[in-house]
Amino acid sequence: MAFQADPELLNQAVQALADSAPPDWRVITFYFEFLDDEQLGLRNKCTARALGGENFDIRLDSYELGNTTQTYDAVKALYQEAVQHGEKWTGVRLTVLWNGRFRFRFFYGQTPLLGGDLETVLQIMSDGLNELCKPDFGRTVNPEMTPAVDEIYQQIKSHHLFKVIRGEEGVFRTPSSINADLLPTDHNELLVKAIYPIAEKYNVKFAERELDVALRVAASDALGVFCAIQCYYMQVVNEEDGLSNIRLNRADLPQYLTARYFALVEDLKKLNLSGNDALDYAQKSALSYLRILVEHYGVQATA
Repeated sequence: MAFQADPELLNQAVQALADSAPPDWRVITFYFEFLDDEQLGLRNKCTARALGGENFDIRLDSYELGNTTQTYDAVKALYQEAVQHGEKWTGVRLTVLWNGRFRFRFFYGQTPLLGGDLETVLQIMSDGLNELCKPDFGRTVNPEMTPAVDEIYQQIKSHHLFKVIRGEEGVFRTPSSINADLLPTDHNELLVKAIYPIAEKYNVKFAERELDVALRVAASDALGVFCAIQCYYMQVVNEEDGLSNIRLNRADLPQYLTARYFALVEDLKKLNLSGNDALDYAQKSALSYLRILVEHYGVQATA
């Protein structure tokens, strides 16, 4: 099986990078190189770029971007993990969107940044931005793959929203402009394309209540716990970024989901969403979501 980075370490790197970004950023691309030199020891160098604006056309670079101890420590932990698995990469590119989504790529055998090859570095950075900032960003290329708002509303009225959250009905596909599929359903798409429009059309309190209940009901097994935590995480991030017209409970709901996580932690370790996930991938991802919610968003998520 190909090496897969620890999702908790990846999330730590993403959060550290986002914390160093200037206000109003919408996308960051960050490139970091390590080179184990026999004479000079472990050399490193990084560069980063942040963009804002609806069309990602406002440059917001700052000295702090990516140049923090927290970012360095997180990336170095990723490097050390790779070395332990015999996968010593020389560079990593991390592209992060304002809504919490990210994509990473490891590079092997080349160190253009340390070597002063600026043309190659610019191409690496440009490719990173293009991965997540294509013109159709945020729009589904194949509309037939996205359930209609009325369809999800009927699922709610039939008390089946929990099945949508679990990816068993009304599956939302990740837009093709984002090359990191969320499985078993794209919960951010569910929120943005269905839940928020339903709240606007019908009633905010109705949408909040139904989503709260559905998240609890969904968490009946390992799959449901993972989905509920991932969906709740996406919702809190959207709230903080001003992208949501509803607001979920930040006390007893996350505490309930946390309790369900610990009750089913061994089953979560066996959960394989894509068919080729690394061991413990779902369990570590869910735990990372919970930790970020507590440490960065003030959510009460203790068992």
